[in-house]
Amino acid sequence: MIFFLFILFPISVLSFAPFHPPPPPHGHGHHPFPSALIRNVSVPARRQFFQIISSNVTKEQIETKLTGWAKDNGLQTEYDNYTQTVQQHMKTSYDNLNKWLAGPALTLYNKFWDIRQNMGITRTEECQQIHQLLEAADPPLRCLVPAPQSVIPGPPPPNCFHPFNGNNEGTTLPSLKLEDEEILENNLGNSTTIEPEEDDDDEEEEK
Repeated sequence: MIFFLFILFPISVLSFAPFHPPPPPHGHGHHPFPSALIRNVSVPARRQFFQIISSNVTKEQIETKLTGWAKDNGLQTEYDNYTQTVQQHMKTSYDNLNKWLAGPALTLYNKFWDIRQNMGITRTEECQQIHQLLEAADPPLRCLVPAPQSVIPGPPPPNCFHPFNGNNEGTTLPSLKLEDEEILENNLGNSTTIEPEEDDDDEEEEK
């Protein structure tokens, strides 16, 4: 008798336990910055990397240039492994979100996905198209539906509007600025920083 009670108790608990599907991943639509790819390269090579990802050409052209950059700097294997990891993560997220989302949320996500997968547009055009979708979407959908991560590594392009600012006008993400070569070489981890542009009004007040 005690044996049967021992078996029935956990079954009864599990029967009444609510089931919650795993939550969809959240994020800002980009994957972790590939610092390992640029940590041990020369400063000129590092500058070239940022020039490539910031260039106003199609994403397909950027990918081609990055492949050549990795080969020239002896990072072909590391770059291939990185891109494969990113693609696998994107595919997993896509499959999961297509299971978890439905209705308008799924429609919005698939529109995001199509934009990310369109390699014939520039990164700025990609950002603008995603921003337009977010502006047109209902606020609850903005919070529910994450934009898929970008295929191109690195920070967002210059003049990429933030979709959640107050007026959605005149607000841009800070442009990328590299430190002087000497500072970069002496910086811990040889990391690259992103700094906001200086305000002209502040400079006038100091004068």
